[in-house]
Amino acid sequence: MSGSEHKVAIAISSFRTNSSAMALVRKITAEKWPCEYILVVDSLGTGEFEAFIASNGLTGRVLYFNSSVNLGSAGNLSKRLLWGCELGMDHVLALNHDAEITLQIYKTMLDRVDAHPRTGALYPLRHLAGKGVYDFTGQKVFTLTAAGTVEKPSDEFVEMAWSSSNGALYAMEPLRGEQAICPDASLWMGWEDYLYGLQLKDRGYSQWVVTDAETVDSYEYKAVGFSPAGKTIADKPMWYGYYDARNMILIAMHRLKSPVLTVFVLFRVLLAMTLVPFKFKNDKWRATSYCLAGIWDGLRNVSGKWKLP
Repeated sequence: MSGSEHKVAIAISSFRTNSSAMALVRKITAEKWPCEYILVVDSLGTGEFEAFIASNGLTGRVLYFNSSVNLGSAGNLSKRLLWGCELGMDHVLALNHDAEITLQIYKTMLDRVDAHPRTGALYPLRHLAGKGVYDFTGQKVFTLTAAGTVEKPSDEFVEMAWSSSNGALYAMEPLRGEQAICPDASLWMGWEDYLYGLQLKDRGYSQWVVTDAETVDSYEYKAVGFSPAGKTIADKPMWYGYYDARNMILIAMHRLKSPVLTVFVLFRVLLAMTLVPFKFKNDKWRATSYCLAGIWDGLRNVSGKWKLP
């Protein structure tokens, strides 16, 4: 049991029985984190998780779902929240397999769930190790790159328009009723938490970073020689350029149907393409073709898994 009046599930993403996800389950169960269930959503699992659950006497406490197809990050998040909602939870803590989170961070967020009315999500305060800033990118709907502050805010809460799903404590109320919303599984990979945050905001739900719940985000960045001063950008694989371009266009043009956001996103996508030759110097033409394919499919409202990865 969660130890409070709120029913909470901790929901972890996995891919092919990721060993990090299994280690996270070990940590949570060993430290006896207060929750109703630990949910694990896997894709193309190998059977090791079921054996791990049974051999450690966790049947009934750790629930496992293994998809026969690759759900991608978007499909995985959607499944985790829907599952938590179906189980009657009030909140779901969404964790990636590599989440940097402690029991204290979790308890701090639980203690704040009733601090504001109609809270759709609480987020930990993420310190981006690769950029040396606290991440407040999600304060703005129109975002070009990760942004934040070097100094930790003095306020207990910082209101957001969206933020990363990794470590987010989501309320289940928005997933219920006639106007229920849920992360868009059709995006498959990338920006699903952005869209969901904007949908929460549009429905009148507030979202807050809890500054006392501080964690480190080891998101990888790389410096490229784009200018004399250089530029630090996300170190994503080449194929991600397709989903980045496609999904941002899908969100602005076809999901939110916002002309203003669409114009901004097209500018952002074209600007990002100027960095591709510097990021992938040895294969810049192929990398550019992936981005162009993403733009084309975004304009045509093509979603789901692409040919890669």
